[in-house]
Parts: sequence; C-alpha cells; structure tokens
Amino acid sequence: MFTQSSYITLNQRQIIEHRKDLHLFMYSAFIVDDEELVRKGLINYFCWSKHNIVVCGEANNGRDALEQILKNPVDIVISDIRMPFLDGIGLAKALKENNCPAKIIFISGHDDIDYLKSAMKIDAIDYILKSIDLDEFEETIKKVVSIIQSEKATNSLLSQMESRLKKSIPLLQEKLLLTLIRDDVSQSFRLEEKIQFLGLNLKQDIDYCIVVISVRNYYTLYSQKCEHERQQLSIAVLSICEETIKQNTEGIVFESGLGEFTIVLPVEQETYETMLLHITKRLQQTLKDTLEMMVKIGISERQKGVYNFRDSYQNALSSILRNSSLGTNDSVTINRDPDNETKRAMYQIEETFLAALNARDFSKAKIILSAMLTEIETIKDESEMQNALFHILILPERALNSQRVRKKSPYENMRLLCEQFFCCYDTKEMSAYVLSVYGKVESLLDSQNETQTDVVIAHIKKIINERFTETLTINELAEAVYLTPTYVCLLFKQETGTTINEYLTLLRIEYGKKLLADPGMKLYDVCYALGYTSPSYFSRLYKKHTGLSPSEYRDKITAAFIADEQ
Repeated sequence: MFTQSSYITLNQRQIIEHRKDLHLFMYSAFIVDDEELVRKGLINYFCWSKHNIVVCGEANNGRDALEQILKNPVDIVISDIRMPFLDGIGLAKALKENNCPAKIIFISGHDDIDYLKSAMKIDAIDYILKSIDLDEFEETIKKVVSIIQSEKATNSLLSQMESRLKKSIPLLQEKLLLTLIRDDVSQSFRLEEKIQFLGLNLKQDIDYCIVVISVRNYYTLYSQKCEHERQQLSIAVLSICEETIKQNTEGIVFESGLGEFTIVLPVEQETYETMLLHITKRLQQTLKDTLEMMVKIGISERQKGVYNFRDSYQNALSSILRNSSLGTNDSVTINRDPDNETKRAMYQIEETFLAALNARDFSKAKIILSAMLTEIETIKDESEMQNALFHILILPERALNSQRVRKKSPYENMRLLCEQFFCCYDTKEMSAYVLSVYGKVESLLDSQNETQTDVVIAHIKKIINERFTETLTINELAEAVYLTPTYVCLLFKQETGTTINEYLTLLRIEYGKKLLADPGMKLYDVCYALGYTSPSYFSRLYKKHTGLSPSEYRDKITAAFIADEQ
C-alpha cells in the first residue's frame, strides 16, 4: 500500500466546510483491463453509488482507454498494468503528460517489485493484486474520494482567494501609489517586484512629473452631498483625468486626499512643459464645465524613476501652496528646474551644509547657512528666490533621517511645514522661518546622546563588514551616511587611524586566510571570492600584507597541518 500525500493544505475547518458542499458531487470512474471478467465484475459487484461514483467507461487496453479519457476526462482510473498496445504504466504517464488530473489505481495479477516501483514514480494512489478483495478495494476507493474532495475544496478556496485578490488590485495599486508619494521608499523591500505584480506601468529608467490637482471649492461642492454622491463625484474626476490624459500620453491617476488628486506622467521630450500645460489647462476647463469644480494644479520638476515620487509630489504641492499664499491668480504652475550652473552651486552648498550638520559642527553650519541666505537675497526673480529658500528649508531633514531622529522633528508633517513656509508674508519672513526650523534641528541633533561621528563610523564599518567581498566605492559609503566622499575619508582616517581602503583590504586578507585553508579551492577562486578581478594583483597585495604569496601561505599551513598529524 502507498498513498499520495503531497498536496496543498489549507485551514482544516475551511476544507471541511467546502467538503459539505461537495459531498453530493458525483465522481466519474473508468476501468481498464484486458480481462472482461475483471471489468464486468468491478462494474456489477461493487457498490459505486455508495461513494457517489458513476462508471462512465471501460476499455480492454491502454490505447483505447487513453483516447476515450482524453475526450471525456474522469476523476478515477482503475487500470490493469499488463495490457496490449499500451500498458497501465504507459497509460498513466500519457495521462500525466496531457495534464489529466485523474487518480490512478493499479490492479495486477503479477506481484512484481519493478512494476510497483514504476507505479510509485508516477504517483499512483494504490496498487491492488488480483484476485481483488472488494473490502480492500472499497477502502482504496474511500481514500481516493477523500483525496479528490480535499483537492476540490482546496482548489475552490484558492480560486476564491485569487478572485478576491484580482478584485483588490485597484485598492492595492492606490495604496502603493500613496506610499510612493508620502513615504521614503529608498529601503523598500522588492518595490519593483510589487509594482510589476500590481500591473503599474512604472519604470526606473524613465523621467516622471507629478501633477497635483487641488479642489478649491471642495467644501461647498462636497458638503451638501451624501457619501454615495461624494464617491460618485470622485470617480467622475478620475474618469475625466484619465480621458484627458489618454488623448496625449499615458499616465496614472489616483485620489491622494480630501479634494486632492494626483497624476503620474512619464515625460520624455524636452518640450514636456508645453504638453503638460496643454493637458492641465484643458483638464481644468473640463472639470469646471462638467462638474462645476474649481481647481488649482501644481506640476513638479521632472525626475527619474519611482524613488523620487515623494520629492516630486512635495514639489508640485509646494507650487500650489506658494501661489495660494501670494494671492496669485495662476491656477496652473510648474516648479521649474534651475539651470545647470545653479544646480551645481546648490549641490555643493547642500553637501557642505549637510557635512557640517552631520559632524555637529553647528558653528560652521550657521556660517554656511548665513552665506546661503545672503546669496539667495541677490536672486532677482522672486519665484526663484522662494524655490531656493524652500530647498534650504528641507535640507536638514536628510541629517535627521541619517540619525533616525523622528520624534518632534519639524519634518514629521511635511504638508504643515510647506503651508507655514508659503504663508509667510515675503521672502524676508521666509528666511526667518528657515532659521527657526534650523534652530529646532540643531536642538534635536544636539540632544542625541551618541556623537554623530560614532554613528557615522559604526555605520560605515557595518556596511564594509557586510559587503567587503563586493565592489564597494567611497561614493556609495558617503551616500549611505549623507556626507561627501572627501569628508567620509578624512573622518574615517581621523577616528580609526586607517583609511577605508586599508580597512577593507585587511578584512579581505583575513577572510582570504580562511579560504586558502581549503585545499579544494583554486587560488583564482579565492581571488574572485574576495572581490578582486586580477589574480596577479591579489597575489602582490597578499604578499605585501602577509609577507607570503597566496600559494606560499597555503603551502605553509598545509605543511603545519601535516606536521600536527604526524
């Protein structure tokens, strides 16, 4: 006796409940045997109806049986093993190759161990010897019916789960999109896999703009409506957005808050601003004419990939808040990208300022901040000046994030921070607000017990210890601790007395000693396993640090091992 036991299991109570629904289901059986007496005996003398089974066919050889079963699939096949044209083993294999789910019960007059092994290999349910004991046969049938019921119950549940999952896809898509615009997803687990599974057409190598639509007359438009009507209105807005976008490009639209809708648009051509203004102006007019809805629309700068959606969303939102606070009549605004020279200057300022904050050199940070604010005062365009001030406003968040300072951070509520900033009367008041936020950041960093230097060095060592066999660059380490590459190198040398490259090399050399102790490992395999691509370079480096080449070191420890054995 042997049984099939490797099938999916679900909650036992769920399966039992499904079995109750399935217990009146009639199962079909097919009997194959070259002896007519055996076939007729099984058909006439076994009580099939007792087990809700109907015998729907018979054949005297495997070839004819295969032809009939493939035309009319059955649940159970009772088959002799030795038959003309196609034996029972061949029949079972052919059914399996054709994805026929029938359960196989073999009967045979030959107590042959080789046939028994073959039956086991193709997952037969049981193997019964002639002459057939009907009591034994009934126990086997009960077992087969139980297996079929369990599988049908399981498949039914899985089908229901799959159906529910498909119905939930739109909600899961919206949940992920909200996460992308609200949270830091840089450390998200398998983000691209989630995006692909949910069927969102988002790619890492494409530039995107975020468009935020804010309903100006939200409360007057929605307050007099019941929840059902409010939901209908939201669906109408989403439909209008989708239809308008579809006429020009592809995009994703979703509701991101009360009276707020967000659009993700891929942008490829350099003249994307013209296209976006065309889409948003028409969208604004359609919403006004169709739904009597007044909206303000903010358009972010273009940024690559999905990991920048949060910054882009805040960028688009800030343009709406800025125009509202200044009383401008512009209902569609774009946060324009500064020229390359301005970008480079801003980047250098940002990195220098962050380096000072991370090192808790607050005196230096204040000097840099004052210099930045003084420089911004020379900008003639008021809109550009506000953008520059806003960039400085959100810079310290990176320093707080690097030290995992979240409680009481001014950046806990980014929307409130933006509103307070853009509600300032003029740029002078905005500068004062930036200074006040910086004061809070300084207090938070200063209150941390562990020095920032200790945190930075510990984090760098942790990364190197975990990834020393990979190709690891100074730039990667610097990005991980929000410092410049030059500052990271100086800080590491100052605190540890060794350079990052020396520390990395020593780790590799020590690990190499363990690998070289394995005589079965080739020298070039050791080289590649340590992250080096040139065996000759690895050999020179190893000799420099240990006084021996890798092969000489291996010979030495081999000789020492032999001596110990003797």
